[in-house]
Amino acid sequence: MIKPIKLRSEILIFVILIQSFSFHIFAQETGVKVVKSTEKVLLDGKVYFIHTVKKGETVYSICKVYDITPGLLSKENPAVILGLQPGQVLKIPEEKGQGQGNFPKDDGKFIYHKVKKGETFYSLSKQYNITVQELREMNPGLNINDIPTDTILRIPRIDFQEEVQEFNVQKEPYFFYKVKKRENYASVAAEFGLTVRELKDANKDMRKHLKKGDIIKIPEKKEPEPGPEIAIETTPVTDSLQAIDTLCESSIPAYFNNRVKLALLLPLYLEENDVREWIDSSEVDSYGNKKYKTITRDEDWIYSKSQRFIEFYNGVIFALRDLQQRGMSIDLSVFDTEQDPVKVRSIIQQGSLENMDVIIGPVYSVNVKMVTDFLENKKTIIISPFAQKEELLSSNPALFQVKPSYSIETEMLAGVISRDYGKNIVIVRPDDTLSNAKIDLFKWRLVDSLKQYGPVENVILKEVFFSKNRARRDTINEIKDAIVEDEENTIVVLSQKETFVSEVLAKIFTLSGKYNLKVFGFPAWQQFRNIQLDYFHKMDLYLFSPYHLDYNKKEVLDFLRGYRSEFKTEPTQFSFAWTGYDVTSYFLTGIGMYGEDFLKCYPDFKAEFLLNGFEFKRYNKNGGGMNHHMFFLQYTKDFREEVIALPPRQPSFKPVDEDFFIR
Repeated sequence: MIKPIKLRSEILIFVILIQSFSFHIFAQETGVKVVKSTEKVLLDGKVYFIHTVKKGETVYSICKVYDITPGLLSKENPAVILGLQPGQVLKIPEEKGQGQGNFPKDDGKFIYHKVKKGETFYSLSKQYNITVQELREMNPGLNINDIPTDTILRIPRIDFQEEVQEFNVQKEPYFFYKVKKRENYASVAAEFGLTVRELKDANKDMRKHLKKGDIIKIPEKKEPEPGPEIAIETTPVTDSLQAIDTLCESSIPAYFNNRVKLALLLPLYLEENDVREWIDSSEVDSYGNKKYKTITRDEDWIYSKSQRFIEFYNGVIFALRDLQQRGMSIDLSVFDTEQDPVKVRSIIQQGSLENMDVIIGPVYSVNVKMVTDFLENKKTIIISPFAQKEELLSSNPALFQVKPSYSIETEMLAGVISRDYGKNIVIVRPDDTLSNAKIDLFKWRLVDSLKQYGPVENVILKEVFFSKNRARRDTINEIKDAIVEDEENTIVVLSQKETFVSEVLAKIFTLSGKYNLKVFGFPAWQQFRNIQLDYFHKMDLYLFSPYHLDYNKKEVLDFLRGYRSEFKTEPTQFSFAWTGYDVTSYFLTGIGMYGEDFLKCYPDFKAEFLLNGFEFKRYNKNGGGMNHHMFFLQYTKDFREEVIALPPRQPSFKPVDEDFFIR
């Protein structure tokens, strides 16, 4: 079921819901009396009450007054997923089931017009002798450039209006528009589906910068006339590199003139969030029998598995608001996939994804494969924000993996450690067979990188097997024996398991005061919660990570202020809200720059946003894009996390067949 709504950001959202959902709907009724609104609007031919939420009102109390179910309210207003806020505007259907084909009751104030194929706001404004602006104000929520056929429009009735007659007259190629506060050429052009150049060409006699009250001409868009079919000869990308280089020369514009259809496939677990009561049987009576009592959850309770992905959704919405303010139009569709392949298959079979320009998600790799298989021959951009499955990229040129793979992590780590050629390098690894393949991959990459700096026979490389079954003293002594006194020592801990890393760092920490040590680790370490920060900052620790949050950055502070104002809380350092914002900003900005040529040009588009950086490279000739951007971080003794710029690598000592090391 498709329901068009407008969030407070004024972004037109098409929310497609596979299941009925609502958040915070079974809150107990408060003493605040809900007054039924008398304000009504017509949206896409359907009549709605406009209700402004007051302090103390709940979803339950509002639904009771308007005689609708909480599920219907949440379908029409998906923003209730974030809870009700005083001043929030809700649209509530006057009659359940009223469709576009039904005319509202004639109240004498309006004429109701059923849109025919080919009719536009401009042609109807001329037909009924009103302005385009008046027509827009009477019918909010409609796209001026794309009115669905059979939509019911509300036309203000004019007392002296005569029956419409057809005249064969020459149409003016433009109509006039009065500039509103804060509007400029870019925003007006985007409003009417024009380029800034087209708008300025039609108003050459106007001042350089528009002001409120200026009357400008809006050229009417001409429909392209059908022409003869032309056979277009395509040229392989490999034979047109020079043309692509020219095509992809671009900078981020201040304003966009794009319309993008975006789908989010996220595990929001809406059904679980609908359950507002649960049975507590943790207590027993004096006879040892369980006591059962019904517990009503707090209004702000959210199902734990959906928490991070609701934060991701919040970040997406913030990014869309920013892009909308810069002129981009976004049609957003949101799907609840849970962790269920059956739900994803149902979404696909209903054809809901066929006309999308961009799809963010699904989250889990098995569902990503299902979507890529379905859209195999389409140009729909599919973004996998969290999965690390390189093999999915091999034959899907429109698939993008945001999180760099383990292979890239080891390649970069090996590359930076190889700069310590000639120094004492110690690998500390777990003594288990499950880790052997990944550890071998790193060792091969490290040896390959070291060859770039000198002969292999000069490499000093030692390996310490760490086992929890061995005595603590034996392990410390083995690490100590591998360290060279009065020389620089590079220690690499090859594990992403918190328990293992915690024990190893504790032992290295006891040696760090006596020896010159430099420790290297993996991105997962950033999110460990049970390791003392002293270990990171007092041992000269380095690691690569796709994430770095700079709290001194203006954009980060602006996001924090906006988030705090909206949700009365702040996202944590690794909240999915940052990634939701960054992923949406990067891909839609890229589409704004390159349009349909984004798939050709994305290797040239590198950017950093709030938490994430993006540098996509093609996985292979016919494959998708893998993000290669990693921050090289140092944890300093004054408890700072600094981004270190890497010096250029030295020239190769001897050529190496890179394909040999790709496993």
